[in-house]
Amino acid sequence: MNIEEIVNQLDSDFSAEELEKIAQIAKKVAQKAKKQRQEEATRCNEFAIVATTRPETIMGDTAMCINPNDPKTAWLKGKRVIVPLINREIPVIEDDYVDVEFGTGCLKVTPAHDVNDYMLGEKYNLPSIDIFNDNGTLNENGAMYAGMDRFECRKKIEKDLEAAGLMEKTEAYTNKVGFSERTDVPIEPKLSMQWFLKMDELAKPALEVVENDTIKFYPEKFKNTYRHWMTNIKDWCISRQLWWGHQIPAYYVEVEENLVDNQSNGN
Repeated sequence: MNIEEIVNQLDSDFSAEELEKIAQIAKKVAQKAKKQRQEEATRCNEFAIVATTRPETIMGDTAMCINPNDPKTAWLKGKRVIVPLINREIPVIEDDYVDVEFGTGCLKVTPAHDVNDYMLGEKYNLPSIDIFNDNGTLNENGAMYAGMDRFECRKKIEKDLEAAGLMEKTEAYTNKVGFSERTDVPIEPKLSMQWFLKMDELAKPALEVVENDTIKFYPEKFKNTYRHWMTNIKDWCISRQLWWGHQIPAYYVEVEENLVDNQSNGN
């Protein structure tokens, strides 16, 4: 089912485990300037390996991230790598967000289609390339895969990577995938312009009246649950394009300047 709605993180169910396939994809390290190529000859033909369960999103990669304290990826510092199949160069960035004990030590960064990648993108001023249409097909940023459904693209891109000799290996992987609570379909992280209500100032008085027992919970144990909710609350997206619920009560109105002037003069 494809209903093209905007889903809040709180409306997503991450409890279900899905048996997926994790792909290890080779990204060629870009060559340096001509005068430096000779001394780097042993390195320029090497590949960095990234692992992902969503190979179709490589079209939106804008960086590759390594942990600065990881000796096995230290040779990649200051380098650039090439996005497979479309041959676009992206930088290698360093951040301790990358878990040195997990995977290959190289993380593909796709700010437009992953919450954690978006935060890395904001931190390092990376561009965001949105590769999806609202209906789950790839847009023009998907290059030769434009118009394909995301899951069909996944199958096709795996075959193309294998044909190009850039698929290191694939293996079964148990992953927690976000599903819509109402439609039970996988949710696709995607950047979009939305209206948010800032919750910090609203949460303070709501928590205060519970803390001073003006409002009491029965049973009382739920006071702790409420406190945790209020102290960890996130800004509320009030413009979600739901097939149920309310439209945002915001309107744009054009007002003639003379009319405003007349009203302010009491006419």
